[in-house]
Amino acid sequence: GVLNNTILDDWTFTVTLDIGDDIYSISRTTKNRAKIQIVGDCSKWPIIPKITDRKRMITCVAWKKTLGAMMYGLDIDKDVKFAPTFRSLFSYFARRTNHGGYSDPFMHNSRQLTWDIQVNNAYLLGLDWNLASQKQVLRETEYDLKQTRKSTEVTLKDSLDDGAELEATRIRLEDEIKTEKEHIDNFRVHKTYGSLEENVNKITKEMHHMLNLNVADRRLLDLYQTSVVEETDADPEQISQIYKEAGLLFPDVVTKRLEDVKNFHKRLVQNRRDYLHREIDRLKDAVMRRDQKIQEMGEAKTKIMNILKTHGALEEFLKIQENHQNKVATLEDITHRLKIVRDIDDTKDALALESALLTQQIKSDLAEREAQRADAIRAFNLYSRRLYNAPGTLSIGSSSSGYNFGVRIERSDSHGYTNMNIFCYDMTLARLWAHKQTSPGFLVHDSMIFADVDHRQVAHAVQLADAESRKHRYQYICMMNSDSVPWDEFDSDFDFDSHVVLRLTDATEDGSLLGIRF
Repeated sequence: GVLNNTILDDWTFTVTLDIGDDIYSISRTTKNRAKIQIVGDCSKWPIIPKITDRKRMITCVAWKKTLGAMMYGLDIDKDVKFAPTFRSLFSYFARRTNHGGYSDPFMHNSRQLTWDIQVNNAYLLGLDWNLASQKQVLRETEYDLKQTRKSTEVTLKDSLDDGAELEATRIRLEDEIKTEKEHIDNFRVHKTYGSLEENVNKITKEMHHMLNLNVADRRLLDLYQTSVVEETDADPEQISQIYKEAGLLFPDVVTKRLEDVKNFHKRLVQNRRDYLHREIDRLKDAVMRRDQKIQEMGEAKTKIMNILKTHGALEEFLKIQENHQNKVATLEDITHRLKIVRDIDDTKDALALESALLTQQIKSDLAEREAQRADAIRAFNLYSRRLYNAPGTLSIGSSSSGYNFGVRIERSDSHGYTNMNIFCYDMTLARLWAHKQTSPGFLVHDSMIFADVDHRQVAHAVQLADAESRKHRYQYICMMNSDSVPWDEFDSDFDFDSHVVLRLTDATEDGSLLGIRF
């Protein structure tokens, strides 16, 4: 930008502002942009500037918080991720041309995110912006769940697509394992092999039991270690307020269900990581101890097997037992996968319920704030009629995605009409906020607001802005090119020149701003 030009190194820019009932001199240097100097009485400010080298200084972050509190009534102590901010709110009262500020009434930036549009416009129109904020929290949670599902699918393959099939497989394996266990327990080798075969059977059974446990534990260990890396933290506390409010709108039975879901979700997210780490340590220790025992028993078994190696009955027994233990390990794996599937499905159902609840709360909020909505709608309609003698519509509604805002002036079929939609909406906001205890007290427009607008409507708009700003006691500032001023369209009793406070011209060097000429 212009201020990055080396010619302006170590320059100080000062502006005089009315904030509340007091006048302040605000200075900022190009050399140290993080600090702002204040001249004026700051004793009642929410953040008191510090005295440094006999100068009253405040950081940019604290300055923005202070302006947010003193101009828009923002709570500087409320730490909410998706909340209205001074910079975003201010941008509706001083739109920026080079950021797409004149492309849509409800956007001050062409890259503005949906949640920012909803939260800040809801705040400016006197609606419950917290509901729009909670909608965004829900959208982020849903996104995180989708990412978790994608990462989990790598491990579980197609398991997440059909939990019912997993459940059927689990039941089948349980029945087969029970039958095989009875067969193994009743298996008897011919008595002529006596104590040696009895001993080798005991060793083999114990070894395969341990091997099976190790197979199952190693599979669980791999899965837990993968889960530790891929585990995504969640913040169930951010939706606790939703559950509390749910009790106000739904029967006790639904509230109890919501509380159950909340407790489940909280345990799932907050305890999973600790549980996984404990399980990993336990499994590693168990596998190591069994490996040592298996090695010892293997050596003893080898000696006996050298005697019995030609006997088929023992080999059959080992195959049966090996197949049995593999099924046990498979059952363990399927049981774990089924739990993950159910966890994800339960969370998805909970989010859908929360979304429906928030949608209902937004509808209730709109109904409860009918008076505020009506004031805004009437003001917009008034301004559109003054400009075009045609009705205008400011729509404030809701959908499953949150608050919905729209504007329309009949005959609005050109770019000029689009800009007048923005003009009428900005005038509506200026009027609404002029009567609040905390207010910016001004509205600023660039000449872009009148681009492609008929000269007659430009004249009407300028005179309307003058009359409304006087009536509602706020300052209207507009930068206009002299060749765009509709001199012949103003009413005879309107003196445009009397409202001009600064003229910039290319005719002389001192007529430019920071040396810039057009």
